[in-house]
Amino acid sequence: MVTRGGLYVLNIVDQYLGGFPWLIIGVIELFCISWVYGMDNFCDDIALMLGEERRPNKFWQICWKYISPLILLFTIVFSSLFYQEVTLDDYTYPPWALALGWMVVIICLGWLPYIFFGEICRRGTWNIIKQARLPHAEWGPAREEHRQLSNRYTSNIHMKNLSMQTLTSIDSIDLNSDLFVKKLSNKSITSF
Repeated sequence: MVTRGGLYVLNIVDQYLGGFPWLIIGVIELFCISWVYGMDNFCDDIALMLGEERRPNKFWQICWKYISPLILLFTIVFSSLFYQEVTLDDYTYPPWALALGWMVVIICLGWLPYIFFGEICRRGTWNIIKQARLPHAEWGPAREEHRQLSNRYTSNIHMKNLSMQTLTSIDSIDLNSDLFVKKLSNKSITSF
């Protein structure tokens, strides 16, 4: 560093930005990919990019969905329980420097709940989760010949979403006698 205090600044930035925020971002990322977007969608995307023979096997799916998030959560909990103030050799940082370090962490991570709760207020809880688990209509390979390799990215993706919505949106079915088919066909399509 070019100043006399440069090593101290580097150390505090490294201690606060080098570990804890990355663990939290990693857990959020694994949760969003594995549980919101869906492991099957994610593996389909990898297989489309690398070829079906390179599709991730069950070991990787279990690691991404269960083992890695648990290890990261375990690391976050224990690093929080055994937290020690930042020092450099025998130098102890003043409270304002530690507060500055935590402020930088809050600035880095604070936008995640801000955007999440902002979208919930704007669109509603269930709509966000439902839309987040479905790829956008234009999502997929740029070239049309590569889009044809997977039926997820064909031009009738809206019909696929509509049929999925129809299957999951029936609130109640009357199983009495022959009116079953009439009531099922007259049921309106509603979202969750």
